[in-house]
Amino acid sequence: MAMWCLRETIIETTGTPWILVLGFLPRGPLAILKDSWCGEKDLQVNFGKNATTYLRELHEKSEIAKSYAASHAEREQNRCAAHYNLRSRDKLLMWASAYWC
Repeated sequence: MAMWCLRETIIETTGTPWILVLGFLPRGPLAILKDSWCGEKDLQVNFGKNATTYLRELHEKSEIAKSYAASHAEREQNRCAAHYNLRSRDKLLMWASAYWC
């Protein structure tokens, strides 16, 4: 799920990585289900479950991926901040205090 989201995410300068590589827009799981429900296309493969069950499981897996991504992003943000602040010191602007006195 995370890789699919990365491939489908629009980047400001280049568009999506999918379009750069293949030259056409990707069709996600929800677009395929919409076409099936509207009667435009039949699902070619039977996965042993109906569309409602598939969507429910997809939603649950997406929530798990979302919580993992949020915890990873927070952990990495803290790590980067700690590395950046490793050699930092408080800065005192002496010239400003002398100027105003």
